[in-house]
Amino acid sequence: MKDIEYSFSKKSLILTSLILISVSVVFSFLILKTYKDNLTIAAIFSIPILIILPLTLPKYFRFFYCILINKPAIIIRKDKLIDNMNNRDYNWQEIKRIEYRPNKGKAFGGHSAIVLKNANTVIEIPHNAIQCNPTKFLDDLILYHKKYSVISDAL
Repeated sequence: MKDIEYSFSKKSLILTSLILISVSVVFSFLILKTYKDNLTIAAIFSIPILIILPLTLPKYFRFFYCILINKPAIIIRKDKLIDNMNNRDYNWQEIKRIEYRPNKGKAFGGHSAIVLKNANTVIEIPHNAIQCNPTKFLDDLILYHKKYSVISDAL
């Protein structure tokens, strides 16, 4: 079987950019407008945005960088799964199972959940972050896992 590559979704990057910029600008504007006479209180109320942004920015910048250099989000090979979204590689024998899971809360869509054999760690690959047909993507993952985890276990 040949390698399969899935690219990052440019639509998702643009939407994320707009959301990050909009939320930051609106929140900062409201805080400064409300507490323009007391910058200390404005700074204290700005702390949540200062905590949230650094948590989201590393993944955002990795997506942005990968899109700029045209690096695929996911590469499915017969020897391993390369996950550039989470910056990890997984040998097929490390993976216990692969399944579809709907997003939690009110978010639409779903993600592919990769359950690792060690420590039952679950890696989530959101379908809206990559350019793919979610069903075909999940089918490709499961097909390669079934075919190559057995071969890897036998060696």
